[in-house]
Amino acid sequence: MLDCASSVSIKPRAVTTRSHYSVLRLRTHGKAAKLEEVRGHAHVLTPGRYVGAADVEDDGVPFGERFALLKGALTRQLDEGARLSDQIMTSLEAISDAAS
Repeated sequence: MLDCASSVSIKPRAVTTRSHYSVLRLRTHGKAAKLEEVRGHAHVLTPGRYVGAADVEDDGVPFGERFALLKGALTRQLDEGARLSDQIMTSLEAISDAAS
């Protein structure tokens, strides 16, 4: 699962373990998450879990309409990919035949 927080870079630096205190230090605008907090998130280190995620603006397009548009675009792209794959295979066969 991915949380959207493109403005936040999260890079584990070190795990410091002491007898009473454990911290996983994360480079997230000064955020240091306690190991128990990280465990509570099943060790997932996506930034949104610790520093929040940017709100996504609603563009007012209903889900059904948006889904249909995205599905249509994906179908066109998959068709184009298949066409290009066929063209590549045809070119490779021509090269192979010329080399023989």
